[in-house]
Amino acid sequence: MAKSPSAKEKQPKRTKTSPLSRLKEEGFGCAAWTFSREEELELLLEMYEDVGALEALNVERGVVKAMLAELASLYVDVPYHCWSHGVDVTIAAYLFATKLGSQALLSRLELALYITAAICHDVGHPGLNSAYHRLAKSELQQRHGDDAMLEKHHVATMRATLAKPENDVLSGLGSDAARAEALGVMEYMILGTDMAAHTACDDEFEGLLAGGFGEPGWAGGCVGALGNNRLVLLRMLLKAADLGNCGKPFVGAKHWADCLVREGEFQRAKEAEAGVATAPAMQLTWENEAAKQAWFLENMVVPMFELLGRAAPGMQAFVEMLRGVVAIWKQMEAEAAVKEAAKP
Repeated sequence: MAKSPSAKEKQPKRTKTSPLSRLKEEGFGCAAWTFSREEELELLLEMYEDVGALEALNVERGVVKAMLAELASLYVDVPYHCWSHGVDVTIAAYLFATKLGSQALLSRLELALYITAAICHDVGHPGLNSAYHRLAKSELQQRHGDDAMLEKHHVATMRATLAKPENDVLSGLGSDAARAEALGVMEYMILGTDMAAHTACDDEFEGLLAGGFGEPGWAGGCVGALGNNRLVLLRMLLKAADLGNCGKPFVGAKHWADCLVREGEFQRAKEAEAGVATAPAMQLTWENEAAKQAWFLENMVVPMFELLGRAAPGMQAFVEMLRGVVAIWKQMEAEAAVKEAAKP
């Protein structure tokens, strides 16, 4: 006689939701910091597969996984510029491409390099800004100089990581020249995330809007000379992804702003150790967080996304998200001012 199934056996088996399925369901509300390390790596691999990056790069999944694992180990455990931030920026790049339509502006190979540059863009960041390194005359400053020193450090770390055969996701591009060009494109994008160059990057992008950005480069997966207009477009898209946390549903925007405050506290402790001090006006604190976030978004981030929306109309939806976040920060700023005025 057959054994009757137990209540446990009668229950249908649950299918585990993949990280990418969760991202697609949650969209910009998806919180990178809630994934486990294993889930983060799987999510990134699924992104590569979903946008056709493996085929565009002519690379095996295992090589991409090895690169991602090493990059994860090279991100420093600091409050903001950590591995989770790298994953979050890559999530933004993916959503801008697939949800808001910037994918239509890019070839598959351009998109693959965009995703790769996103995950590499802050690798090795020590959690201390350029002002600190200049004042402390740190090893990083001596190695890379005063201009874009952190971004040059990220590029150097990316290049060293990809120089290892087991991590080289560019080895399938067909020639050393093609590989060198692809590295150069990603370097150009990453150097553009230097906030000191923010206005200049915006101005150059705006100057090219009338003439357009040309057709997606490297059609058919063959790397060729990429025109300046295409580079400027890719740089702008990475800048947008890097600042994408500003326009997330407010719980996400606030999480990353809080991480910046904590990283500021970390830097001030290091400044005390080194006997240096950056300008107070540059410091983000719990007291000025709302005011500084409202100003930064309204004067730096929203105008940049408005420009990008003129090339990729779908990005206008993100502009509206940003304006909603600005309104909340301004409300918090006003409430803080009232509390401060009420103090005896």
